[in-house]
Amino acid sequence: MKLNTLLITVTVAILATGGGTYWYFKRDKEEISWRTTEISRGEIRQRVSGTGTLSAIYQVDVGCQVSGMVTAMYADYNSIVRRGQVIATIDPTVYEQRVAEARIQLELSTTALQNAEAELGRMQRLSEANLVAPQDLERTEQSCRSAKASYERNIIALQQAETNLGYCTITAPVDGVVVARRAEVGQTVTASMSTPSLFIIAEDLGNMKLEIRLDEMDIGQVEVGQVANFSVDAAQEHQFDGIVSQVRIEPRTQQNVVNYTVVVEFNNWTSEQIEADNERRQAEMQARMAAFAGMGMGPGTEGPRGARPGAGSDASAATQGAPGAEAQRPPRGEGRPGGRGGQDGFMIMSADGTVDYDAMWERSKDMILARQPGITKEAWIEQMRAGGQRMQQMAAAGSRPQGTTARPATRQPLPASQLQRGSSVIQTDGNFYQGEYVLLPGMTANVTIVTDQRNDVLRVPSGALRFNASQYVRDESAPAQERPAAPQQRFGPRVVDRRAQIADRGFVQIRQDRLWVLDENGKPKAIDVRAGLTDNTWTEVTSDELSEGMQILVGVNEIRGNAAQQAANPFRGGGGMMRR
Repeated sequence: MKLNTLLITVTVAILATGGGTYWYFKRDKEEISWRTTEISRGEIRQRVSGTGTLSAIYQVDVGCQVSGMVTAMYADYNSIVRRGQVIATIDPTVYEQRVAEARIQLELSTTALQNAEAELGRMQRLSEANLVAPQDLERTEQSCRSAKASYERNIIALQQAETNLGYCTITAPVDGVVVARRAEVGQTVTASMSTPSLFIIAEDLGNMKLEIRLDEMDIGQVEVGQVANFSVDAAQEHQFDGIVSQVRIEPRTQQNVVNYTVVVEFNNWTSEQIEADNERRQAEMQARMAAFAGMGMGPGTEGPRGARPGAGSDASAATQGAPGAEAQRPPRGEGRPGGRGGQDGFMIMSADGTVDYDAMWERSKDMILARQPGITKEAWIEQMRAGGQRMQQMAAAGSRPQGTTARPATRQPLPASQLQRGSSVIQTDGNFYQGEYVLLPGMTANVTIVTDQRNDVLRVPSGALRFNASQYVRDESAPAQERPAAPQQRFGPRVVDRRAQIADRGFVQIRQDRLWVLDENGKPKAIDVRAGLTDNTWTEVTSDELSEGMQILVGVNEIRGNAAQQAANPFRGGGGMMRR
């Protein structure tokens, strides 16, 4: 019995010793599958987003200064009015009677003044002959001055009555379009404490503004002159742009959130302009596709540096409809990327708006000869032109059904009687706004303001700066303060250094950004970097140890061995997940 017990004890001891030895020598052999990405070079655009409402730059609320019944209206919704044009009238009967009464009072005061002046003349002649007392002369002079004051007062009363009578005729204060009509014929309006509103007239729908509410956290990045891009539901396929013209310092608090108003001014677009702009973009895309076809590159063939057609450069990628893609495009009529006087990818446009094939040949000659050995410049240009014509024919055939014709460039206006018929009691001239512009007052826009932009900088995914590889492995090369600390005691009193707490009060800890790379032994190594501009997707980084194309760590795909135990340690915040 004692022998069996001894054998069992020896066996257990041997197994424990062997397991401990194996664990001791294998504990550092970790298997971690890191998720990496490379540092790229490109542009970063910092943006501020918000929503706003479209309105005319100058919009006037037309009211009336007198009370009465509306007897006639000469403008309706969408009516085009001119400055000084009569648009409504108030019943003038009461005010005409007041004018007549004021005139009668003026005639009476005129007669009284004439009698007082004649009496004063007689008293002055009698006083010169010492036939009247001085007191009688003074009373006559006072009566004459009183009659003259009454006469002047009645003149003012007549002018006031005539002015009120003129207020019965409502005229347009500016040239514009009637946006709203708030009164009806026969309605009685009362001008007492507030002026009743009859019409709202937008002066110019060609130049409009957009008022945006931005949070106090974002308002510090917005400045006058920055480019703003916005879209509306009425034209979702098109992106409009404007310029920040005003940053109001008036705070408005809603639900304990402080907002500020930013005004963006822009030029309105007509339907013809949008169609022309879409045709221009389509022509550029066709020419770009023809250029790739002429170089032996199909739509699925990679271009230089592995870029797809239309994405060979940051400028071309910015014109493919990405959010905020046209944030820095110049105003209409000036050159744009890929347009007149510019270049986009392989396409180079001349000053007259045509494709500059000679410049394209000089720029991409080596690549063309590598794909098509022995081809001459003239043959390549002819091939390019033929490919462009084929692409245009294919696009034209697929853009509209057979048997239909293209929409004319200019729209023929219909007669006013067919466009809009006013009410039978509203006597309009039939000159109505026909909807030439796409953007209308009151539309809600989704706005993006480009607050800063950097080109040709080293950038990394923003998540790479948040990744910390030290929580998976113990990096002996890292500073002592960066090594994983031992688990703290969960229970018991917490020791607090009050002097250090007081000394740190009022100071902000300096942020230190790091990126993680693999050294020559395959171990994670931290590199201190300086983070710059960010757009929440990419972040600019600066460091002497970084270069374009360097692989950095952004996460973990799989953890095996001792690293998995460390990652699952609840005191280290690893969580225990096998994928990150």
